Amino acid sequence: MERFPMTEKGLAKLQAELESWRDRRPQVAADVARFREMGDLRENGDYHAAREELSMIDAKVAQLEGKIGSAEIIRGEADADTVVFGTRVPVQESGARK
Repeated sequence: MERFPMTEKGLAKLQAELESWRDRRPQVAADVARFREMGDLRENGDYHAAREELSMIDAKVAQLEGKIGSAEIIRGEADADTVVFGTRVPVQESGARK
């Protein structure tokens, strides 16, 4: 299984994003059911749009669950002269700080 190295902060961000998608899903599923009850699905653009959105949400949830389940937390302790995973470093180009 592929591991996804990330910091604890990165993992927390993914978990928050996952929760947001999960919170959104019930409303979209209710929209699908409501639009389905309107009758002829062949000409029901709202139904098809809601189904597409629901499929997108399900795919995103599955992707995030996979990443979170395969997360490898990197805890890098570095001194001032060492760069480790998850640290930010300034880059100088032509004498200008970026």
